[in-house]
Amino acid sequence: MKESEGCVLCTKEPATTKEHIPSRGVFLVKPKQYLTVPACERCNNSAKLDDQYFRDVLAACSTTEEGRAVWRNKVMARFKERPATKIGFRDQMAPVNVTSEVGGSMVLPGIRVNAERFERCIRKMVWGLYWWHSSRLLDPTTPLDVHFLNFVQAPAFFRDQKQVSIFRKAAPGVYRAPGEVPTFCYLFGITAEVSIWYFIFYRQNMAIGFTDSARRSADV
Repeated sequence: MKESEGCVLCTKEPATTKEHIPSRGVFLVKPKQYLTVPACERCNNSAKLDDQYFRDVLAACSTTEEGRAVWRNKVMARFKERPATKIGFRDQMAPVNVTSEVGGSMVLPGIRVNAERFERCIRKMVWGLYWWHSSRLLDPTTPLDVHFLNFVQAPAFFRDQKQVSIFRKAAPGVYRAPGEVPTFCYLFGITAEVSIWYFIFYRQNMAIGFTDSARRSADV
């Protein structure tokens, strides 16, 4: 198991615990090789509510079998004991105008997402996986660009040949087993200055993270 004396998420405090990447709630069945990274208590504990929110929203927006199973078994199952979660979803619902290549323009039920909470979850995954794959700490001041794609937006993204070329060069991540990939998988690329990450949840929603340490130096 890879080890670090310091927290790989904040890079400041001693590592006294382990943080799962991604959070355990994403999976229905625990992966055989569940990746953890050294973390401090503050980083570990401060991420729990954001991780839960992240998983709940992704499952709520999913139409795949895997996403719906997480919604039924891990989100809806807790509504009775945590009615505030159900109320929160109700208050976040809003109609969304979308245009798809198959169905044309339509209005669908949507959820207003807290972008800051989503980005914090992606940041934790990027910083943890960067250390895991490179054995280097990623400076916490490094800019992180995050983009989210749903099943409506994905076709246009993959028509961009530049984006497709970068995607095809990405290496597969740790989660490759047949029972894991439909729930969560990722691809990545790391160079001396930049890194790119493709996180795919429930075969439907993709988050793309991009870091550029050279841009950080230029901004300082």
